[in-house]
Amino acid sequence: MINLLFRKQAVSSAQNFIGKLTPKVQINIHPEAPLPSIGLVKKLSVRAAQICALEPAISALSDEQLKAKTVEFKAKIAKAIEFKNSEYQKAVAHHRSASSASERESYALDVKRLGKELFDAKQKVLDEILNEAFAVVRETGKRLMNMRHFDVQLVGGMVLHRRDRGNDHR
Repeated sequence: MINLLFRKQAVSSAQNFIGKLTPKVQINIHPEAPLPSIGLVKKLSVRAAQICALEPAISALSDEQLKAKTVEFKAKIAKAIEFKNSEYQKAVAHHRSASSASERESYALDVKRLGKELFDAKQKVLDEILNEAFAVVRETGKRLMNMRHFDVQLVGGMVLHRRDRGNDHR
């Protein structure tokens, strides 16, 4: 009973918070949502509002400028991970060419550590471009399919993007 009352209060509080965001976003939390999900949706709703705020600027782009955003995003990602990727590739090459089991084991640890660092570097840059990338995808959907992603779909996309981070709700 207490859990039900606490959840009801958490949903109400989150909905009030979401209702005050500018620009307005249409996101409704199910009353039976698990408590951790309520906080996550509340947090990601802020980013959904930030994405909505980009809509006028992204809508003003020409088709060519909109296409160029993908190239821009790829270049930004490549530049951000260039050094870590180089370190990782060197470690993989050393691991493959190791002449002894102990040497391979040592390089395997380096490969694992550098792989995590590379993943983290990718996640960092993806988080940096997320709002603009989602705004570009939304605009592309409007232009190509005459359909606009719902605000709650933006939140769903962000949850999918975060899948490898477990309960890390940065």
